[in-house]
Amino acid sequence: MKAVVVEIKNKYTALLLEDGRIEKVKSENYTIGEVIEMKEKKTEGNTKLRRMITLASSAAAFIVLCGLGVWAYVAPYSYVSMDVNPSIKFMVNRLGYVISAEAVNEDGEDIIEGLDFSSLSNLPIEEALELAIEEVEKQGYLVGDEAGMIITTANKNEGEAQELLLKLQVMAQEQVREEGYEVEVEGLAVGLARVEEAEALGITPGKLNLIEKLSESSENPEEIDIEEWKNSSVKDIMKAIKENKKDNKDRDDEDKDDGDEDDEDKDDEDKDDGDEDDKDEDDDIGKNESKTEKKNNGNKNNDEDEDDEDDEDEDEDDEDEDEEDDED
Repeated sequence: MKAVVVEIKNKYTALLLEDGRIEKVKSENYTIGEVIEMKEKKTEGNTKLRRMITLASSAAAFIVLCGLGVWAYVAPYSYVSMDVNPSIKFMVNRLGYVISAEAVNEDGEDIIEGLDFSSLSNLPIEEALELAIEEVEKQGYLVGDEAGMIITTANKNEGEAQELLLKLQVMAQEQVREEGYEVEVEGLAVGLARVEEAEALGITPGKLNLIEKLSESSENPEEIDIEEWKNSSVKDIMKAIKENKKDNKDRDDEDKDDGDEDDEDKDDEDKDDGDEDDKDEDDDIGKNESKTEKKNNGNKNNDEDEDDEDDEDEDEDDEDEDEEDDED
């Protein structure tokens, strides 16, 4: 059983228990407003004695609640919101009980009216959220494909916000599945500053976060206007995000294909240029070989001519020698 520390005096601490009783225990470095877990004790004795203890406890609770107890019970401690298209928010005290429930949009007002606040007030947040989901189901908001739900929690202590979120998200997912609905339940734990930012826009932090995801997925983020989307259902926003992601993937695939085609064309061009270069080089080599051959042939002819001339000179010399011999 949970209890809130409402008073510390000397060696003793006064605790406000969940059932409204006040219990005095020895102090153990507690602080005012701290929530602790208490082991339940069985009251021994006859029925009359138990009634007297209950009356005494109620009287004591009334006295303390007039002071620190009132603050501990009614002070908001955690924030919880639920978005489907109806958006509602709960304020929860340190003991985990709902102290207020409000609609955030027009559809949310229908849910609150269908439940009657008195049925939610002073309930543990788990039970209050369960009733709200039942009313959302009753009014037909979970019917259809791709229905979506967002549960958001906020607290000064991020660890407590995350712990509460995990518990509520699992509970909500199990509840809708048991009812036969294929609903994607997203969870989000945020700080109180994010709650203030969302409330200034008239929406929940969960809806604000979803619209920002839509903007990030869009080819033109500047065209996503929060005012235009804040009254849209979670289902419609999620659907738009999925479509954007699909379009982005298709564009990436097209760009990749175009890039591959450009690379192939470039490779073909390079290959053609290489072939032409090789052909030109072969032509140049052929021309050079032809020139060299011609040159060699020319040199050979010149050598032959010179040899012929030498032979003629030798013949002339022989004739001159013969003539000289005849004269002698």
